[in-house]
Amino acid sequence: MNPVATLARRYAEAYREAWLAGDARRAAALYAPDCRFRSSPFRELEDPAAYTLRVLPEAEATRVWFGEPLVIDDARAVLEWWAQLDDDGDPSTLTGTDVVRFGPGGAVTEEHLDRRAGPPGAAAGLGPLVCWPYSEAPGSGAKVSAAELMQ
Repeated sequence: MNPVATLARRYAEAYREAWLAGDARRAAALYAPDCRFRSSPFRELEDPAAYTLRVLPEAEATRVWFGEPLVIDDARAVLEWWAQLDDDGDPSTLTGTDVVRFGPGGAVTEEHLDRRAGPPGAAAGLGPLVCWPYSEAPGSGAKVSAAELMQ
């Protein structure tokens, strides 16, 4: 098995467990102290521990899934995720794609997150996303790998 895929699966499972438990400190511990973290494509870099400690308690998840990681190179992977949230009894959906770089010890040294919130009530009836290694380029029918999309 690819070592980056193994690290990505471990990260995904640890983050999923921490999120479901509402344990922001456990999730924050997955990041290296000098991690370069961007919570959205148009935001400045920020401290991932501070972000996680601020945001995770507000995003009470009832279900969380991660797709199979797509390995980009010898240190990076793409992770697709999906979560059902409970906002004071109103279900909602949050999806995202993370580009994650792992350091030698397995801690996250860089992460770029892109997430989308569904409309209120969008969680009803949805199942987990499936992360495919290839997707069709819009309108072309050509297969494009996730690694090509990230370049």
